Parts: sequence; structure tokens; C-alpha cells
Amino acid sequence: MISNLKEHNINNIQAHKCVCMLDSNSHETAVNRRKFLKATSAGSALAISGLAGCTSGGGGNSNSGKSGKLKEVTVGVLDPQSGPYSFLGKAEIQGAKLAAKDLEKELGITVNIKVADTETDPNTGVQRLQRLVSKEDIQLAQGGVSSSVAVKMGQWASQNGLAFIASGSHSDATTGSSCGKYMFRTPSSNTMLAQTAGSAFADYADSWYLMYADYTWGKTGRDAMKKVLKDSGAKVVGSVASPLGAGDYTQQLNEVASSNAKAAAIIFAGTDQRTIMKQFVNKGMHNNMKMGGPLLEDEVFWGVGKDVAQHAGVWATVWSPSVKQGKKSKKFMERIKKEYNSTPYSRHYLGYTSLDQMVRAANRAGKTDAEAVRKELEDHKYTKQGLLDGNQYWRICDHQNIKPTYAVKALPKEKMKDKPYRVWFEPFSKSKGDDVARSCEQTGCGF
Repeated sequence: MISNLKEHNINNIQAHKCVCMLDSNSHETAVNRRKFLKATSAGSALAISGLAGCTSGGGGNSNSGKSGKLKEVTVGVLDPQSGPYSFLGKAEIQGAKLAAKDLEKELGITVNIKVADTETDPNTGVQRLQRLVSKEDIQLAQGGVSSSVAVKMGQWASQNGLAFIASGSHSDATTGSSCGKYMFRTPSSNTMLAQTAGSAFADYADSWYLMYADYTWGKTGRDAMKKVLKDSGAKVVGSVASPLGAGDYTQQLNEVASSNAKAAAIIFAGTDQRTIMKQFVNKGMHNNMKMGGPLLEDEVFWGVGKDVAQHAGVWATVWSPSVKQGKKSKKFMERIKKEYNSTPYSRHYLGYTSLDQMVRAANRAGKTDAEAVRKELEDHKYTKQGLLDGNQYWRICDHQNIKPTYAVKALPKEKMKDKPYRVWFEPFSKSKGDDVARSCEQTGCGF
């Protein structure tokens, strides 16, 4: 037993030395990274953190050319392609691929994308991330959709010296108690979104019952909604949880209906949100109760049809085809429509911005090691370069992306448009990111 352990440690040391002797040749780095991970029990935290330490000083993990900029980079995009969030993951992947094309054209860099299915499961997400590192030689990573998945992948990446952007995670914990040194987050947090529509929620209904998904995103969404409703003078009558992918929400909806609250906050996403909204209307609850929530993702509502969506009420969003933007955003919408025959919505934006910002950071650094990318992203302002109208930057203290957020409300069925894009909501307010974000002290993040 002891002799086997000694032999394993010797192998680790030999592999570590092998990596540290590498020069900046990208092909040799990729080959030895793969050998190193295999020699150290398929990519243990100790092994990969050792690899990160070797490469950070000398740029051995970069594909840097004579100018100090990257010639080629390989990015892992890990999103659900199965499960209740699969269609959300598909849009994030499409956005990332479009960003890769634009970067290649603008920067003259080759961007290789390696896609993996997280199956909306945290453990599967980490396993797929490990495999992309050890088998596909990725140098950067992004993804998640489900906050539980994104957080677990981001923590693993931070422990193992890999730059990671949570491209689809809205849980406050992502840039709070679960934050990571090398994890950044593009979506606005639940608090940012709830604060954006806070007073509108209270004006819309003076009492609410909260239905939420029973995991980190739903729980922090519940807490954010409770706070903003109370701060705005509305009453929170109660709350009820349900596990992800439950399928039937009759029991929970009956509890909501019997509460005598004036409105229900639906703190769910993806297929689950669609199911709840349909059941809400099919039970006739819309006749006596209003509906709203902290997270609008337009394609969720397109999937329930106009008869149901017109009762959706008030929501907040990071991006929507209904929000008027500048030339860059309009061009982005045209490109998504042309490339994928789809109306763009928030997940396209999140996938695009995440990959765009991460690759640009690595390119500025001239290398892809996590520490170099972190230094380039922290406090980086990209207002003129971004897709939104308003200040956009990466906050140092918690790696939250700060940008404008929007409050929207459902249009009557007869006013909804399908061409040239599906526009079923209308925006009524816009908030500056700094105005709705938690203070650094409130996040609880400590790297």
C-alpha cells in the first residue's frame, strides 16, 4: 500500500518536471499536458494545479506568436444538450460559435470550440470538463446554464488553474459564497434582476406567493424576490419549492391558489417554467391571480404559445429582442437570424459575450493560463465593444459582469409580433448595473 503510494507520488513529480521543462511551443504543450494528466490519475486537483503553476510564469500554455498575441486557442463550451435546460444550452452554444467566427475574422486567431453535454447535472458537468482538459486540450472553458452545474465546474476550474466563465448562471452564489478565483460570471445575478423590476412588482400586485426551483438558482431567486418585494412595500404570503424536472406541479399550484395572494412569482427556468405556466393557465388561475418573475428568457415563453404568454406579466432580463439597442446589437440579431434561423434572445447573447470576452482577454495577455486571463478580465471595461447600450465591465471583487438590466411586461396577444423577430414583450425600464448589483461586502465572495 505504502509502496504503491510512493510510486504514485514519484510519477506525479516526474510528470510535473516534464511539464515545467516545456517551451512555448503550443503543440508540445498540448501533448505533454495530456501525458501529465494521464500520469496523475486522470486530472486530479493536485495534478492540474501543478500544471497551472508551471505554465503561468513562462507562458507555456499559450499559443503566442511573435507579436505576443495568440495564434490559436481551444475553448470548451459545456452546456446542457439534454434535460430541462437543453434548448437554453443550444442557444448559448450557437452564440459562442458566432463569437468564434467574429474573433477569427477580427483578430486573425483560430478559435477551436469543443462542445460537451452537461446533461444539467453538476457531477456530469465536472466529468465532461475534466475530459475536455485531458483529452481535447482545452485552454479556456465556459458554460453551465444550471447554476449548480456552473458553480461546480467553476470551482473545479479555479482549483485546477483553468479560466472559466459561467455563461448561464444567475444564482447570487456564483459571485458570492461559491465564487472562484478563476471563475467569472456573464449573466446578471438574481439580485440584479429582482432589483431591476422591484418597484414594478409591487405596483403590479401587493401580495405574492413564490414558487421556486429547489436548487441554488431557485433559492437565491426566492431570497432576492422576498427582499425586493418587502423593500417595495409588497407582502410575501409564502413560498413553495419543487425539484428540477418534476413534470407535474399541481400540488404546488394548488398551494399557491389557496393562499389568496394577488400574484405568483415563478422562479423556474426552461421546460419546467413552460410546464408551470401552462398548468397555471389551464387551471384558470390567471383569472384570479397575476404572474411574474425575476428571469425572462424569451424562448421559454415562445414555447407556451401566445394564449398563455399574454398572461405572463412582469419580468426582468439581461437581454431581449424587444429591447432597443445600437448598431452592434442589431447586427448581432441579424447574424443569429441568418446563421440559425432563430430570433436571438438572452442565451445567444450570453454565449456570445462570454466567449468573446474570454478569448479577447487571453489574446491581450498573449497566453491562456488562468492567472493571466484573470488579470486581463478584472476591471476590464468594454462598453464600446459590447452588445448593450451602457457601461459594461468585469468587477474585481467577485468577477460579476456589470451591465444594464431591463424590466419587461407581456404584450396582449394581438400586439405580439413574429417578424422579422418574435417580440412578445415590451420593455418599460432600464437599470444601470452598478445601481442594482450587491456591494462587494454583501456578496460574501472571498478568493
